[in-house]
Amino acid sequence: MGAQDATRADRDFLLAFAARARAADILRLRIADTVGIARPQTVTDLIRSIKAFVPGLPVEFHGHNDLGMATANALCALEAGAEAVSVTVGALGERAGNTALEQMAMVLLQHPRLNCQVDTKKLLELCRMVADAAGQPIPPSQPVVGKRVFSHESGIHCHAMFRDARTYEPFTPQLAGHASRCFVLSTHSGVAAIRQLLNEVGIHASPEQARALKPLLTTGIWSHKRKAA
Repeated sequence: MGAQDATRADRDFLLAFAARARAADILRLRIADTVGIARPQTVTDLIRSIKAFVPGLPVEFHGHNDLGMATANALCALEAGAEAVSVTVGALGERAGNTALEQMAMVLLQHPRLNCQVDTKKLLELCRMVADAAGQPIPPSQPVVGKRVFSHESGIHCHAMFRDARTYEPFTPQLAGHASRCFVLSTHSGVAAIRQLLNEVGIHASPEQARALKPLLTTGIWSHKRKAA
């Protein structure tokens, strides 16, 4: 049973509605943030209130992303005791979309006590298939599956990445289905990155030579894909 616009509903009315739903032996009550205006703390409080008022009633959270908080709100719902969240591949949905399957899967993969049993290594393939079918290309900076998610450009980032990828990546590319990470040589590149990337393709440059190349670089002049460790 779906509780439309639950995050704006009168709390006492919503709790009474939940109690009636339980009495009707429904399998699960869906709490909807229909216009996407709820805040994480609001969702936490709302789900806890329902679980306390109607013990044993399975609850699902259905979030919209109008203010960019669908994933955060869905996570808070689960942490507050909800048994399920509504998700869509690529966050496709009305207006600004819904909670993204790929984002929730990666969040839960790293969560200390929650898990969704999703094979995250197939997320990119799935999202590309759905994007093609929907005629809506994946934005380059889309979390988890965008092509720029594992792209590194600035000198300080690249320098650290060559030493330990965990410095600037919350998870490896392979965990989300990507084959490699990408290093971009540009005006933002540092000497260490220039030398390292040249060395990987068999060109050995001194610090002075690498420094001399910097003025010649423009954004996107050369992207080098590097297999994730």
